[in-house]
Amino acid sequence: MTLTLGIQLLNRVAEKLGHASAGKSGPLAFPTAGELARAEVPVLRSLGLSGQKATAMVQLGRQVIDGRIDLEGLCNEDDQTVVAWLLELRGIGRWSAEYALLRGLGRVHVFPGDDVGARRQLEKRLRLAKALDYARVGKRLHVWRDYAA
Repeated sequence: MTLTLGIQLLNRVAEKLGHASAGKSGPLAFPTAGELARAEVPVLRSLGLSGQKATAMVQLGRQVIDGRIDLEGLCNEDDQTVVAWLLELRGIGRWSAEYALLRGLGRVHVFPGDDVGARRQLEKRLRLAKALDYARVGKRLHVWRDYAA
Protein backbone atom coordinates (compact mmCIF):
# COMPACT_ATOMS: atom_id res chain seq x y z
CA MET A 1 0.00 0.00 0.00
CA THR A 2 1.25 3.47 -0.75
CA LEU A 3 1.06 6.37 1.66
CA THR A 4 -1.33 8.17 -0.70
CA LEU A 5 -3.70 5.20 -0.79
CA GLY A 6 -3.46 4.85 2.99
CA ILE A 7 -4.47 8.49 3.47
CA GLN A 8 -7.35 8.09 1.02
CA LEU A 9 -8.60 5.04 2.93
CA LEU A 10 -8.39 6.84 6.28
CA ASN A 11 -10.29 9.79 4.80
CA ARG A 12 -13.04 7.41 3.66
CA VAL A 13 -13.23 5.93 7.16
CA ALA A 14 -13.49 9.43 8.65
CA GLU A 15 -16.22 10.39 6.20
CA LYS A 16 -18.25 7.24 6.89
CA LEU A 17 -17.73 6.75 10.63
CA GLY A 18 -16.21 9.98 11.92
CA HIS A 19 -17.80 12.80 13.81
CA ALA A 20 -17.79 16.58 13.64
CA SER A 21 -15.76 18.43 16.22
CA ALA A 22 -17.96 20.07 18.84
CA GLY A 23 -19.48 23.24 17.43
CA LYS A 24 -17.43 23.09 14.25
CA SER A 25 -18.26 22.44 10.66
CA GLY A 26 -15.84 21.18 8.08
CA PRO A 27 -13.91 17.95 7.82
CA LEU A 28 -14.88 15.12 10.10
CA ALA A 29 -12.58 13.92 12.85
CA PHE A 30 -11.33 10.35 12.68
CA PRO A 31 -13.63 7.93 14.51
CA THR A 32 -13.16 7.47 18.23
CA ALA A 33 -12.30 4.09 19.68
CA GLY A 34 -15.98 3.64 20.49
CA GLU A 35 -17.04 4.42 16.94
CA LEU A 36 -14.48 1.94 15.59
CA ALA A 37 -15.57 -0.69 18.12
CA ARG A 38 -19.14 -0.42 16.80
CA ALA A 39 -18.05 -0.51 13.14
CA GLU A 40 -18.84 -3.52 11.03
CA VAL A 41 -16.02 -5.17 9.08
CA PRO A 42 -18.08 -5.34 5.86
CA VAL A 43 -18.67 -1.57 6.03
CA LEU A 44 -14.94 -0.92 6.39
CA ARG A 45 -14.23 -3.34 3.55
CA SER A 46 -16.68 -1.46 1.35
CA LEU A 47 -14.47 1.61 1.87
CA GLY A 48 -11.48 -0.25 0.42
CA LEU A 49 -9.79 -1.67 3.51
CA SER A 50 -8.60 -5.25 3.43
CA GLY A 51 -10.39 -7.69 5.68
CA GLN A 52 -7.34 -7.87 7.94
CA LYS A 53 -7.02 -4.08 8.27
CA ALA A 54 -10.75 -3.69 8.89
CA THR A 55 -10.71 -6.43 11.53
CA ALA A 56 -7.64 -4.88 13.18
CA MET A 57 -9.35 -1.47 13.41
CA VAL A 58 -12.48 -2.93 14.99
CA GLN A 59 -10.46 -5.11 17.40
CA LEU A 60 -8.33 -2.15 18.43
CA GLY A 61 -11.40 -0.02 19.11
CA ARG A 62 -12.96 -2.77 21.21
CA GLN A 63 -9.78 -3.36 23.20
CA VAL A 64 -9.50 0.35 23.99
CA ILE A 65 -13.15 0.54 25.06
CA ASP A 66 -12.83 -2.62 27.17
CA GLY A 67 -9.81 -1.14 28.94
CA ARG A 68 -7.46 -3.87 27.71
CA ILE A 69 -5.35 -1.28 25.89
CA ASP A 70 -4.11 2.05 27.12
CA LEU A 71 -3.10 3.97 24.00
CA GLU A 72 -1.81 6.87 26.08
CA GLY A 73 0.35 4.42 28.01
CA LEU A 74 2.00 3.31 24.76
CA CYS A 75 3.59 6.76 24.59
CA ASN A 76 5.75 5.78 27.57
CA GLU A 77 6.89 2.45 26.12
CA ASP A 78 10.07 1.89 24.14
CA ASP A 79 9.92 1.32 20.38
CA GLN A 80 10.39 -2.44 20.57
CA THR A 81 7.55 -2.84 23.07
CA VAL A 82 5.16 -0.76 20.97
CA VAL A 83 6.10 -2.60 17.76
CA ALA A 84 5.71 -5.99 19.44
CA TRP A 85 2.29 -5.00 20.78
CA LEU A 86 1.13 -3.67 17.41
CA LEU A 87 2.35 -6.78 15.59
CA GLU A 88 0.02 -8.85 17.77
CA LEU A 89 -2.95 -7.13 16.14
CA ARG A 90 -4.26 -9.02 13.16
CA GLY A 91 -3.55 -7.11 9.94
CA ILE A 92 -0.70 -5.03 11.35
CA GLY A 93 2.75 -5.63 9.91
CA ARG A 94 6.16 -4.11 10.48
CA TRP A 95 5.55 -1.17 8.11
CA SER A 96 2.29 -0.23 9.86
CA ALA A 97 3.87 -0.57 13.30
CA GLU A 98 6.88 1.58 12.41
CA TYR A 99 4.69 4.13 10.68
CA ALA A 100 2.55 4.34 13.83
CA LEU A 101 5.71 5.06 15.84
CA LEU A 102 6.73 7.78 13.41
CA ARG A 103 3.43 9.51 12.74
CA GLY A 104 1.28 8.49 15.69
CA LEU A 105 3.86 8.82 18.44
CA GLY A 106 6.12 11.41 16.79
CA ARG A 107 9.25 9.30 17.00
CA VAL A 108 11.30 10.93 14.25
CA HIS A 109 14.17 8.54 14.78
CA VAL A 110 12.09 5.75 13.23
CA PHE A 111 12.35 5.19 9.48
CA PRO A 112 9.86 2.63 8.16
CA GLY A 113 12.41 0.48 6.38
CA ASP A 114 9.78 -1.49 4.48
CA ASP A 115 8.40 1.68 2.84
CA VAL A 116 9.41 1.10 -0.78
CA GLY A 117 8.85 4.71 -1.81
CA ALA A 118 10.89 6.06 1.08
CA ARG A 119 13.68 3.57 0.36
CA ARG A 120 13.78 4.63 -3.28
CA GLN A 121 14.02 8.27 -2.27
CA LEU A 122 16.80 7.41 0.16
CA GLU A 123 18.67 5.50 -2.55
CA LYS A 124 18.29 8.46 -4.89
CA ARG A 125 19.38 10.98 -2.24
CA LEU A 126 22.45 8.90 -1.36
CA ARG A 127 23.16 8.18 -5.03
CA LEU A 128 23.24 4.44 -4.47
CA ALA A 129 23.51 2.03 -7.38
CA LYS A 130 22.33 -1.00 -5.40
CA ALA A 131 18.83 -1.17 -3.95
CA LEU A 132 18.52 -1.09 -0.18
CA ASP A 133 16.86 -3.85 1.81
CA TYR A 134 15.51 -3.41 5.33
CA ALA A 135 18.81 -4.20 7.07
CA ARG A 136 20.84 -1.91 4.81
CA VAL A 137 18.40 0.96 5.41
CA GLY A 138 19.12 0.72 9.14
CA LYS A 139 22.87 0.67 8.57
CA ARG A 140 22.75 3.66 6.22
CA LEU A 141 20.61 5.71 8.57
CA HIS A 142 22.59 4.91 11.70
CA VAL A 143 24.56 8.16 11.43
CA TRP A 144 21.26 10.06 11.58
CA ARG A 145 19.78 7.74 14.20
CA ASP A 146 18.04 10.50 16.16
CA TYR A 147 16.42 11.93 13.00
CA ALA A 148 16.27 8.96 10.60
CA ALA A 149 12.79 9.76 9.37
